[in-house]
Amino acid sequence: MKTLTILAATLLASASFTSATAAVLDPITYGTTYCSSRRSGLGFTEATDRAVLLSIDHGRTAIKLNDGIDLDVVLSTESVKRLCPEYL
Repeated sequence: MKTLTILAATLLASASFTSATAAVLDPITYGTTYCSSRRSGLGFTEATDRAVLLSIDHGRTAIKLNDGIDLDVVLSTESVKRLCPEYL
C-alpha cells in the first residue's frame, strides 16, 4: 500500500511539470535523493518534492506502460524500495 502512496505522490508532484512539457524522472537520482532526504529528517511530502525537483529531466519523453503509468515513475518507486525500504 505504501508503494502505491509513493507512486501517487510522485505522479502528483510531477503533474505540474508534465502539464507544460513532457519530462522524465531519473530513477537513481530520485531514489538517492528521496532516501537521503528522509534520513536527514524530512517528511514524506518534502522528500518526494525534493526528489522530483532534483531528478526531473525535461529533455526526455516519458514511456507509458499498458496501465497508463509512466515507466520512470515505476522505476523511481523501485529505486526507493531497494535503497531505503524502511521508508515505504
